[in-house]
Amino acid sequence: MRLPKPRGKIFYGWWVLIACAFIQFYFGGTYFQGFTAIFNPLADEFGWSYAVVSLAFTFRGFESGVLAPLVGFVVDRFGARKMLFTGIIIMCAGFWLFSRINSLIAFYGVFLFLSLGLSFASGVVTMTAVAGWFQKRRSLAMGILTAGFGASGILVPAVVWFVDKFDWRGALVAFGIGGLVLCLPLSLLVKKPPEELNPSPPTTENRSQEGAGNPRKGQVREILKNRNFWLLSLAVMFGGLAGLAITVHQIPYMVSIGITRQTAGFLVVVLAIANTAGRMVFGWLGDTLDKKVCFIISTVIKALGVLAFAFSTQVAQFIPTLIVMGIGFGGLIPLRPILQIEYFGMRSFAVIQGLLMAALTIGTIIATPFAGWIYDTLGSYRLAFIIMGVITLAAIPLIMALSNKSKPPA
Repeated sequence: MRLPKPRGKIFYGWWVLIACAFIQFYFGGTYFQGFTAIFNPLADEFGWSYAVVSLAFTFRGFESGVLAPLVGFVVDRFGARKMLFTGIIIMCAGFWLFSRINSLIAFYGVFLFLSLGLSFASGVVTMTAVAGWFQKRRSLAMGILTAGFGASGILVPAVVWFVDKFDWRGALVAFGIGGLVLCLPLSLLVKKPPEELNPSPPTTENRSQEGAGNPRKGQVREILKNRNFWLLSLAVMFGGLAGLAITVHQIPYMVSIGITRQTAGFLVVVLAIANTAGRMVFGWLGDTLDKKVCFIISTVIKALGVLAFAFSTQVAQFIPTLIVMGIGFGGLIPLRPILQIEYFGMRSFAVIQGLLMAALTIGTIIATPFAGWIYDTLGSYRLAFIIMGVITLAAIPLIMALSNKSKPPA
């Protein structure tokens, strides 16, 4: 059943979508994507190795992976707005604490704190806030939402400028103040969708007719026993393996082969624009084509981009490489929640999304410090990126193995 829209009035779901997309854009650019701009100054000031610095993102991934299922339970219970508001406060406080660190232990500790905030201010929470508002255009909505995070790389040149102008400590303080001023009011726009948009789950009689390949919506125990859940989890893990590692190491990699930090910062924008385009395009395609086919195409594009990235050494080579890689990176992001809804419906969306995020985290926990270790050992990132590109392709047979089934009611 669709909620009727009064004439001349904008559907409120779009306001929720815009608010969540901007919050992800801001913190994605200043923290998640922006960390690559702080990487070298931080390593130089404290004399830490690349592996030691990138290990912080491993802790961030571990904490997010552990928290994601718990965040899913909490957001289902307390709602997305309270979670977003809390997450923004934690992020802004975390930026200030980050600016005060003077030891490795403090560095790791503040990353855990910031990761807690990001877990509340993006990912599972924002996807849950938006997914319930849209039915017919759900894939497109997810594409737009995740495009906010993908486009956040556009902020990296600004982050580089802030770091060069005010030192990395002063830049972090500015990012915290900006989060309070810009993002905190937006979190108040997020509201729970009306019941008419998400009808009640099937009755007991209807559920009894569902086959083994179509688990009962909202029954997490049943879903965890389902073969499709584990196939999708592994596909998400392998498909997303290279993403965080390249996000963290892209500027250090370019600097290591003689490209200036400023030029590398602008090259990140190329990746961000392509990433955003990939999310929008595959979000739209997910509403019109088979979602499994879209996932496979995006995975192939991403793997080819990662492999080309490993062999790029000049600006003229990086530009087409980053475009291809960005489209592949971006395309997979909106397809993950859409495939989840395709197989498991909207009940317990946040919990199941959290479990998928935990699977994704397993890969990033290994890949990010592995890339730093390879550089410290060999003096080059190339082997690390080649391995990641090949492993990305392992997602394809897993997606192909998903059983075909009718879409459960939303």
